[in-house]
Amino acid sequence: MLRLGILWMAIGAAGVWAQNSPISELKYVTVADLRSQPPPTRPCYAEVQGYSWPGDGGGGFFFWDGKCTEADEGGAYFKAEGADEGRWFRIFAGKRASVLMWGARGDGKTDDAPAIQRALDFVSKAGFTLLEFPPATYALNRWIEPAGNAAWRYTHLALGRQAGPPVQLTMRGPGATLLSVANGPEVNSSRNTILQIYENIKEFRAEGLTFERRMEPGSGNFRQGVNVTDNTGQGNLLQEIPTHLIGFYDCTFIDCHRALTVGRGLLHQGIDQLDVVECRFLYPRASNSTSKDGGGQVALAGCDVENLNCINSYAEGCDESGVNSPNGLPKDGFWFGTGRRTLIDGCTLKRFWVEGIAVFDNEAGLFVEKIVIPAEGETVELALSKGTSEKLLGLFPAGAAVYLSKRNGYYTVEKTGTFSLTLRRQAQPSPMIPGPKTGAEAVGVFCKLANGTADVVTRITACNFDGAPVLGSPDGQNCLNPAIRIEAGEIVISENSFISANVALLGLMDESAPYGQTGSLISNNFIQDDGKNRKGAPRRCQVAVGIIGGTIEGNAFIIKDPDEGVDLTCLSVGWGAGGSSVLRGNVFRSANTAGGGKVSAIGRNNRIGKMVADGNVFDGVDAGAAEDPAANFEGKNIKIP
Repeated sequence: MLRLGILWMAIGAAGVWAQNSPISELKYVTVADLRSQPPPTRPCYAEVQGYSWPGDGGGGFFFWDGKCTEADEGGAYFKAEGADEGRWFRIFAGKRASVLMWGARGDGKTDDAPAIQRALDFVSKAGFTLLEFPPATYALNRWIEPAGNAAWRYTHLALGRQAGPPVQLTMRGPGATLLSVANGPEVNSSRNTILQIYENIKEFRAEGLTFERRMEPGSGNFRQGVNVTDNTGQGNLLQEIPTHLIGFYDCTFIDCHRALTVGRGLLHQGIDQLDVVECRFLYPRASNSTSKDGGGQVALAGCDVENLNCINSYAEGCDESGVNSPNGLPKDGFWFGTGRRTLIDGCTLKRFWVEGIAVFDNEAGLFVEKIVIPAEGETVELALSKGTSEKLLGLFPAGAAVYLSKRNGYYTVEKTGTFSLTLRRQAQPSPMIPGPKTGAEAVGVFCKLANGTADVVTRITACNFDGAPVLGSPDGQNCLNPAIRIEAGEIVISENSFISANVALLGLMDESAPYGQTGSLISNNFIQDDGKNRKGAPRRCQVAVGIIGGTIEGNAFIIKDPDEGVDLTCLSVGWGAGGSSVLRGNVFRSANTAGGGKVSAIGRNNRIGKMVADGNVFDGVDAGAAEDPAANFEGKNIKIP
């Protein structure tokens, strides 16, 4: 009967009149009045003025179908008093589905979670592609706790767990807030999530919504805004059904521990595109994490992430430490696994304790409990973790090129067992990654596919990173350490501004694809440091990268009044035998060295291969490695006394 109901909704009241049946017209004040009346004896339609009271937005027109047995789900179908058969069903007649039609009040006090969940369930099942949230504050005071499925516990709203075709839905709500004010005996659970998106999603968009946590004074609770996961809760994998798009546009996240977490499992391959556009993340509260592991593309554009006051989050006067961070400072801004493309443009990130943006190498790996390193050409059998799944083991067939992380050598798979691999050691692919000593013992390493991140690219352009001290930060020290951290693939960092970050950019050599950085570009960035002696770190660098064949050009490295005892390097760069990297047209300047600080323009962490340093300007700083014959530089530069 659901199909019949949807047909009536589509054709509207005009279609009802076209049946040439005797039609009567009834009027009711509320849905409760509609339900309380005896069932009509013939087809008729009714006008209801409101859901709970007249004019509340939840009323509308309904038609009586005496044969319908659809469940009374509180919004589209209603039973009549004392009737098991027959239903009133809503005639949308061009109207968009709204959470008010399922009884949400939006007064900021009434628990609207059940009503919104009923609306999500219906539109998903019926194939509607839009659910409206009229401007209001929708309080969410309870969690979904279905029997026998712990994955749904501590979730206010769940989407994509319904059986049937994959859901395609937009939740639209300019001026609407989903406010979590739930309290309970297990409020500290990390699964306390406003919106949980499961695997049965083809396309999902949130537009104009605000996701807000109301934190209690002194609270260090884990409270996520949105989590995209699987339907089991085991490892947070999104895999079986491909999801073409997850998108958040013009949304605001307030006081969320992890505002947006997507696909945290190693096997995640399901999302083609993750868009986060013109969103704001305020008072992120210890960690604002967007994790995208494997497959697809991530695009962030025009987003602002800021902790305005690291002590007083939502709870005014809260002076207790936040989770995993001193005095409530957010741990990180955006945290990504290796999507194929990570594109970040025009974003602002301010005041984070650790990373502003971090892109990690989360390619699938097998945990190796212990290994004794063989000589080149020799074999070794790896006993793998007992928890290794057959599906994961299948990613490492005989003949596959692999490496053991933490610089423990490169191998090919000789054969596979139930919980073991036999590997034959190969020569190192690049002198940039020194090989391990034969006979050395390695514990706690991962076996990963070589060249697994060869096509990974991270592009960050026109962003503003501000690491200045804020109220409550330890010893008033600067934050953002580093502003950007990249562990895998090619990097393009251009036209960004880095102000007072402990480290502006940390780019680590990608062990899986050591020659994958040949197209890397770091250009036209403004990088400024206040030169203060940071407690416990008198020696540091503004930018530290290890690349082969990349280009670093047109950047401005500015140091202001370095303190006595500071040993600061503007750029520490590693280069190797795979290609000649280029440093060209950069400006290295220290405004004042009278304080006794030491500032060097270029440092090196590897002497292998050549580096072209040409047309750079060293103004009030030591040229560093550029003037060291042993560093194997080529080119002419300008040094200003």
